[in-house]
Amino acid sequence: MHFVKWQITVTVCLIATISIALYSRSEKTLQEELGFTIQTLSDLSVSGFRTERQISIFLDKNNYSKDNLERLFRWYLRNTANKEVVVGIQVFTSVDRYKSSKNLGVGRKAYDPFAPPPQKNVPITSYDAICFKESKGLIDGGFEHAWFIYSPDLNAPNEKKTVILKGIDPYALKHVIETFDTSSKSFKVRVVTYKLHNVEPPGVYYTLSMSKVDLGTWNEVISSHFNDSTNILSKQIHFITDEICYAFFDFIYLVTTDGGKTWSGWNAEENLAGWKDGNPRFIRDVQLSLGGVGEMTLYSKSDEILILRTEDYGLHWNIR
Repeated sequence: MHFVKWQITVTVCLIATISIALYSRSEKTLQEELGFTIQTLSDLSVSGFRTERQISIFLDKNNYSKDNLERLFRWYLRNTANKEVVVGIQVFTSVDRYKSSKNLGVGRKAYDPFAPPPQKNVPITSYDAICFKESKGLIDGGFEHAWFIYSPDLNAPNEKKTVILKGIDPYALKHVIETFDTSSKSFKVRVVTYKLHNVEPPGVYYTLSMSKVDLGTWNEVISSHFNDSTNILSKQIHFITDEICYAFFDFIYLVTTDGGKTWSGWNAEENLAGWKDGNPRFIRDVQLSLGGVGEMTLYSKSDEILILRTEDYGLHWNIR
């Protein structure tokens, strides 16, 4: 009996030691890539309707900047492989404020950006910056929205700015610019363009949604920022049949072959990142036949042309 207890104790200690070693190695790798030091204060996962991962980090005030925050958050987002996980990352420049903080939750804004603060220099949040990641949309595996909110000046903690890393901030105030609808006999596609209040980068964003012809409920497929100002919505959404539709915006190509129930996405910025000079390439045109064979024409800001070919409706593309 004593032997069993001893064996269990050793096993638990061994597992804990291995976990700490792996965790330390991961944090060391992170700091080597970032070029500055951080301290992980907590890293918790809460399972429920969906898994929420809450991470709290101490960052020295001397290393606190928009650029460093973006590098830090992008590292965590790259290394959170499970798209089903909602991530909330809080950054503190004071360990004492972390210790006295309460759990504000993840997956939503933890403050009202339009509410006046009680006092100018009294923080309305315990953290100095917070990043969210959540997956939405009908694209296979989900489409990520990722954004962070931070105080540009730590001496004015209640003056907040929002920086979008991917997709949109789904809780930001929208000013609609244009709505474009098109449809087949089976389903409808809608693209709404708009500006978001108090976010970076500024400019025009869009959301593509679908709905069955006989329904009024719209389901989000994807939301993102327009990097190219030459988009013409009416020329960028094409129905091949009543069930097959494709669309393209900037770097992103989308296709559905089942009447809009599911969509597949292809991102030129990600898939062509290592191609030759590495310049970003915008999709200028896509032409597909009923059999799924077609070509995609891309161009860079230096007007260099690249043509890709597909034989499966754009699920895969190869350089011609």
